[in-house]
Amino acid sequence: MTEQERVRIGDRKRKIGNDHFARYDYERASRNYRGACKFLDPPSYKLGEGAAPASPELKELQMKTWCNLAFSELKQEKCDPGIVAANRALEIEPTSTKALYRKGKLYELKGELEEAEKALKVAVKVDPESQGCKQYLAEISKKIANQKKQQQRMYKKMFNLEEEKKAAEAAKAGTTPTEKGRDTSWMESAIPMVAGAVAVGAFAVAAYNGIRGVASW
Repeated sequence: MTEQERVRIGDRKRKIGNDHFARYDYERASRNYRGACKFLDPPSYKLGEGAAPASPELKELQMKTWCNLAFSELKQEKCDPGIVAANRALEIEPTSTKALYRKGKLYELKGELEEAEKALKVAVKVDPESQGCKQYLAEISKKIANQKKQQQRMYKKMFNLEEEKKAAEAAKAGTTPTEKGRDTSWMESAIPMVAGAVAVGAFAVAAYNGIRGVASW
């Protein structure tokens, strides 16, 4: 099949995908975009050495179709295939701010804010005048900062709870000892002292009685 035939069939499928997208039928839109990519961007274009180079017209259609596929996957919250589509669009056209923007959206939806921020930073570097990309980058950076603050508060709370637990256990051990855990070492050390005092007292009494006995005798 010649390139001209691939362009004709692929572009027709791409336009059908656009029609479905406009009617919010994102599943059919994605299906047609994938079908278009099979004609517009077959594996032979990714073989590198020895592969037939694509014309500028074909490359533009390839990039548009992959980028549209990324958008329709985003609408269906299919992050991974959407990111694959956005990455392929960027392989064809690395400076596509539209593909970078949608890649950022997909990563944000996936919960990978740092990756989203990376994509948006590239987009802003490519087109510093893009207000949409700059605004979105600011929003993502703010979300990352808030996320880090929440994590710090959570760790601090966990640390404080652990410290409070230790303090409570220490206070309990010091003020309300159980009978089983009561310290009786002082009693053990006092026994010899008491015994000694009793012995001295007994000796004194005996001596006194002896003296009285002698005197009376």
